[in-house]
Amino acid sequence: MDHIVETHHAYVKSELDTLSQLVDKVARVHGEKFPWMKEVRRLVFKPFAELALRLQKE
Repeated sequence: MDHIVETHHAYVKSELDTLSQLVDKVARVHGEKFPWMKEVRRLVFKPFAELALRLQKE
């Protein structure tokens, strides 16, 4: 169990952080020209948040 948490969960958390930052940046930078990017950000963040919560519970 420790191996899974330390290896796989740590990797997923790291990638979620990176992807969240990228999605947020794209929405901020291009959101005025492409308003649908704000909706993409919302749609991406919801499953990310759910996955992060799931990893905490495990």
